[in-house]
Amino acid sequence: MKKLDIRILVYCRNEIKMLPLKKKWCDYNGLTMVYFDNESTDGSKEWAIENQVFESDIITDGAFDIVETMKILNSYREKNKYDYSIVAGVDLFLGGLNGKTVCEYISDIDGKGYDSVMCQSIMICRNDEISSLDFRHYTRGMYHTDKMMLIAKHDRGLQVDRIAGKKPIKDPNLWWFNFGNTKSVQDRKETFERRQAAWDRGMNNGFGSHYRDLVNYNFTLPDIVTQNISKYGAKEPLFELCNLLSKI
Repeated sequence: MKKLDIRILVYCRNEIKMLPLKKKWCDYNGLTMVYFDNESTDGSKEWAIENQVFESDIITDGAFDIVETMKILNSYREKNKYDYSIVAGVDLFLGGLNGKTVCEYISDIDGKGYDSVMCQSIMICRNDEISSLDFRHYTRGMYHTDKMMLIAKHDRGLQVDRIAGKKPIKDPNLWWFNFGNTKSVQDRKETFERRQAAWDRGMNNGFGSHYRDLVNYNFTLPDIVTQNISKYGAKEPLFELCNLLSKI
């Protein structure tokens, strides 16, 4: 069987701490990492060039404009031919694969006639002062959806934080883990300010509304607005993912 050409379109600003981990995870899972840089100042772009994953810049004049970002990613998709797209920020990782790689999983569902993946998503949250790449430290989260679609055949169009597959497999055992809220207060504050700049310039203020929750609680979400991840059945797949990340 021919190995699928699966490309993960990764976009970010100032993620030099997490980028090497993301690249190792992509390599392990048989994914080609394609990196788009949104005006980084911490060496992220230079790292991406050195590691041969850099594709292009996203110029938004200081704003975190997800609509403009998706336009640039969609342009790449339309100009290049491959089998599957995955769209994910540097801080998103897929868990619950039960020992399979992402490439193996997609190959399996592709062979069964599906064209995309729909699964659960949760935002893992820091509720103390510790910002760590060992995500086992975190036990709290905010459940997002059971309909997260970030994986689909190459010819399916990109939407904001979504790829519109026509025949998705809905897999309740798969989880997209968003580790954005494990970052420091300063990091979260800067991201909010960039998103606010995009809203002020006319971007739909429903895109990224969860950032307003962070502002209300000084960028550290208390237990009153999060849940223990065990409640959702997310602890076991999270630890499986973390054990993998510690080894690759």
